[in-house]
Amino acid sequence: MRPCVFLDRDGTIIEERHYLSDPDLVSLVPGAAGAIAAMRRKGYLVIVVSNQSGISRGYFTAEAAESVNRRMEELLEAGGAGLDAVYFCPHVDSDGCSCRKPKPGLIERACGDFDVDLAGSYMVGDKMCDVMTGVNAGVRPVLVRTGYGASFEGELPEGASSADCLMDFAAGLPDV
Repeated sequence: MRPCVFLDRDGTIIEERHYLSDPDLVSLVPGAAGAIAAMRRKGYLVIVVSNQSGISRGYFTAEAAESVNRRMEELLEAGGAGLDAVYFCPHVDSDGCSCRKPKPGLIERACGDFDVDLAGSYMVGDKMCDVMTGVNAGVRPVLVRTGYGASFEGELPEGASSADCLMDFAAGLPDV
């Protein structure tokens, strides 16, 4: 079993752009590629879990979301980083699915595909739904101040931590 860093996409790895559907508009948060490369060197799986409700809302297609994900992966690889997997939820709250964060369905799916040590794992994102996903999945939640994160820092539940950015979080990770 290996611990995992589960990462939100928008505002955490890539710059926040409301309902992003154009891969040409993808840009990495400064330091994101270096942070992900450091996580992998330390022995962690790195898996993206992202809500993409713009699909159900009719703003863009699943194919457009996948194109954005491919572009993100290209930029990460160019920066010396790679991901183990990317999972996304296309639903809105009213769909009642188990995969929309803060529900833990995406993490549970990843655990079915990978041999994940949840006790040693983290969920990192820039919104309270990311923090609560970590709580609900039984992993350590971390709020980054990039994207929307700075506005949620005063709402952190007990046991959650924060970091200025993904690189600061990665620098504090222990080797496994």
